[in-house]
Amino acid sequence: SDRVAEFQGVLVDYAGDSLEALWGAPIASDEHAIQACKAALAMRACLPEISQRWLSKIKYPTDITIGINSGLAQVGNIGSRRKFKYGALGTTVNLASRVQGATKHLGVPLLVTRSTAVGLPDTFPVRRLCHVRTINIDEPVELYEL
Repeated sequence: SDRVAEFQGVLVDYAGDSLEALWGAPIASDEHAIQACKAALAMRACLPEISQRWLSKIKYPTDITIGINSGLAQVGNIGSRRKFKYGALGTTVNLASRVQGATKHLGVPLLVTRSTAVGLPDTFPVRRLCHVRTINIDEPVELYEL
């Protein structure tokens, strides 16, 4: 959560053991891909300390996997009179979730789509891994390890 805020992201939700965040809204940013990737790398950098702190209690190292996708989404307050929240909807959001799930299949902790990778400067080395089709997404997507 702190790394999301540190890099100008919006923490949208916690669901189960996942965190959803977005960049580029409500304030537009030409650097949303850079900000999201900086936050992701900072999250990964925090893991050794967090893992050490929790190892005696949970008996397993703490780890996280991250999927990042860039694109258009419907963003705003969603819900009903009983419950609402600020968030994003659409294929862009759904694909980010699928990309995070692909980390387990590809054995890498952090994946970005081509649409994110092209928005990064050379200081963010990426490695193209594959071209995949995901569930409920019409177009195949290129995945890169950051």
